[in-house]
Amino acid sequence: MVGISECLTGAQVRYDGNHKRDGLPDTRQLEALFEWRGFCPEVAVGMGVPRPPIRLVGDLAAPRAVGVDDSTEDFTDALADYAATVVRETGLDLAGYVFTEDSPSCGLYSVNVFADESNNPVPNGRGIYADALCHALPELPVEEAGRLFDAGIRESFVDRVFAYAHWSALRRAGLSSTALNEFHGCYEYLLMAHSVAHSRRVADLFSGFQGPPHALGDRYLRLLLTGLGQAATRASHANALLHLEGQLDGLDRAQRGELKSQISGFRAGEVAFQEVAAALREGCAATGRVDLHNQVYLTRPGT
Repeated sequence: MVGISECLTGAQVRYDGNHKRDGLPDTRQLEALFEWRGFCPEVAVGMGVPRPPIRLVGDLAAPRAVGVDDSTEDFTDALADYAATVVRETGLDLAGYVFTEDSPSCGLYSVNVFADESNNPVPNGRGIYADALCHALPELPVEEAGRLFDAGIRESFVDRVFAYAHWSALRRAGLSSTALNEFHGCYEYLLMAHSVAHSRRVADLFSGFQGPPHALGDRYLRLLLTGLGQAATRASHANALLHLEGQLDGLDRAQRGELKSQISGFRAGEVAFQEVAAALREGCAATGRVDLHNQVYLTRPGT
């Protein structure tokens, strides 16, 4: 389940009575992967449809959401309180959230903040509701809808959402050192494809950490999600695939040559990732490498 600004689903809940469905990529990928849960904080706090617009005014670090036409109408506390309600009632079920941009309630990045009653905004704020929700759920994967038109950012968001959902299920089942090691064993190559640096930092964390599993888990999750937040490239995917292929001891020269050829084709844009992943899964099965066969990287959603 992924939360979403309700206007992005086609619901006519914007201040002018319209929706913003065209603000979300028209891709079947997201529709197939996520169960959307729509929220419109402005409607939820009783502002109505249509309604007078609001904007962020005041201190950049702590702006207020007030009416454009009547600045005595202040919705800041109501929007923040609604975020707390969403977290309390739905937070444990959410695996991610997509916000609409430029909104004084839901904008995630570069929302206009007016220092005073003038019309000279600084585009460096965050919507009141979005800010409160992100503070309450700091590890929750979040993204702004417009950025999802970028294929690399979209892929990164999907990977983070499913990793977070998997992690949440693990925490509910009970976190142990064994479970934590098995979890990372499944994500090792996916993380490598997104960020070699974070992959190395995780390896260092596991080798040198002494303490309870939950403390290690908290630090690990932050590294994992931050690393997955780096957009993977075709080259970084190819490097991760080559690392994985190199672990398949027992393949004959012809099999290894075929795998390397497919990975080179993928790097050049001539072979689909799914084809390489399928071949690597066959190689894992042939060599008895169950640990590699279980890599999320080879079966990840959306590929």
